[in-house]
Amino acid sequence: MTVRVLLIDDHAIVREAVVHLLSSDPALSVVACAADAASGLRLAQEHRPE
Repeated sequence: MTVRVLLIDDHAIVREAVVHLLSSDPALSVVACAADAASGLRLAQEHRPE
């Protein structure tokens, strides 16, 4: 089973680095990224990450 991840960070370079790191693990799937909490909440409702 793949764990669905929603990544929220206000720095684009950090988001990109963490997505790259997490994508190397086949047990994890980054389903969405957000730059702020409001976007993160909206994306969490839409994508339903674990």
